[in-house]
Amino acid sequence: MKSIKKKGEFDMWWIVIGAVLVLVVITILLLIFKGGAEKGESGFMGCLSKGGSCKTLEACSDEGGTISETFRCEEKDGETQYCCFIAKES
Repeated sequence: MKSIKKKGEFDMWWIVIGAVLVLVVITILLLIFKGGAEKGESGFMGCLSKGGSCKTLEACSDEGGTISETFRCEEKDGETQYCCFIAKES
Protein backbone atom coordinates (compact mmCIF):
# COMPACT_ATOMS: atom_id res chain seq x y z
CA MET A 1 0.00 0.00 0.00
CA LYS A 2 1.33 3.39 -0.96
CA SER A 3 1.75 5.89 1.89
CA ILE A 4 0.21 9.28 1.42
CA LYS A 5 2.29 12.16 2.73
CA LYS A 6 0.40 14.89 4.39
CA LYS A 7 1.01 18.54 3.70
CA GLY A 8 2.00 19.10 7.35
CA GLU A 9 4.94 16.72 7.03
CA PHE A 10 6.29 18.64 4.05
CA ASP A 11 5.93 22.02 5.80
CA MET A 12 7.76 20.72 8.87
CA TRP A 13 10.94 20.09 6.85
CA TRP A 14 10.95 23.69 5.60
CA ILE A 15 10.64 24.90 9.20
CA VAL A 16 13.61 22.76 10.26
CA ILE A 17 15.73 23.92 7.30
CA GLY A 18 14.81 27.56 8.02
CA ALA A 19 15.74 27.21 11.71
CA VAL A 20 19.13 25.70 10.83
CA LEU A 21 19.86 28.53 8.38
CA VAL A 22 18.94 31.15 11.00
CA LEU A 23 21.30 29.52 13.53
CA VAL A 24 24.15 29.53 10.98
CA VAL A 25 23.62 33.23 10.17
CA ILE A 26 23.47 34.20 13.87
CA THR A 27 26.67 32.25 14.56
CA ILE A 28 28.50 33.98 11.71
CA LEU A 29 27.35 37.43 12.88
CA LEU A 30 28.46 36.72 16.44
CA LEU A 31 31.89 35.63 15.25
CA ILE A 32 32.28 38.78 13.15
CA PHE A 33 31.32 41.16 15.97
CA LYS A 34 33.25 39.26 18.63
CA GLY A 35 36.41 39.29 16.51
CA GLY A 36 36.18 43.05 15.95
CA ALA A 37 35.43 43.87 19.57
CA GLU A 38 38.42 41.94 20.88
CA LYS A 39 40.79 44.30 19.07
CA GLY A 40 39.84 46.97 21.58
CA GLU A 41 40.00 50.09 19.51
CA SER A 42 37.87 48.91 16.63
CA GLY A 43 34.75 46.88 16.20
CA PHE A 44 31.29 47.17 17.64
CA MET A 45 32.33 48.00 21.23
CA GLY A 46 35.60 49.75 20.42
CA CYS A 47 36.35 53.22 21.74
CA LEU A 48 37.53 54.79 18.49
CA SER A 49 34.43 53.65 16.62
CA LYS A 50 32.35 55.69 19.09
CA GLY A 51 34.35 58.90 18.73
CA GLY A 52 36.51 58.52 21.83
CA SER A 53 40.23 58.07 22.31
CA CYS A 54 42.16 55.64 24.51
CA LYS A 55 44.01 57.45 27.32
CA THR A 56 45.12 56.94 30.91
CA LEU A 57 42.91 58.32 33.68
CA GLU A 58 45.34 61.16 34.33
CA ALA A 59 45.66 62.18 30.68
CA CYS A 60 41.90 62.19 30.21
CA SER A 61 41.22 64.28 33.33
CA ASP A 62 44.01 66.72 32.41
CA GLU A 63 42.28 67.36 29.08
CA GLY A 64 38.86 67.74 30.73
CA GLY A 65 37.52 64.49 29.31
CA THR A 66 35.01 61.98 30.62
CA ILE A 67 35.87 58.30 31.06
CA SER A 68 33.53 55.60 29.78
CA GLU A 69 34.23 52.05 30.90
CA THR A 70 31.60 50.73 28.52
CA PHE A 71 33.89 50.84 25.51
CA ARG A 72 37.13 48.87 25.32
CA CYS A 73 40.75 49.94 25.02
CA GLU A 74 43.89 47.82 25.08
CA GLU A 75 46.75 48.32 27.52
CA LYS A 76 49.60 50.45 26.23
CA ASP A 77 53.13 50.34 27.66
CA GLY A 78 51.84 48.40 30.67
CA GLU A 79 49.29 51.11 31.57
CA THR A 80 45.55 50.60 31.58
CA GLN A 81 43.86 52.71 28.93
CA TYR A 82 40.29 53.96 29.20
CA CYS A 83 37.90 55.32 26.61
CA CYS A 84 37.99 59.12 26.98
CA PHE A 85 35.42 61.48 25.48
CA ILE A 86 36.38 65.13 25.25
CA ALA A 87 33.63 67.65 24.60
CA LYS A 88 34.20 69.72 21.50
CA GLU A 89 33.66 73.44 21.89
CA SER A 90 31.22 74.86 19.38
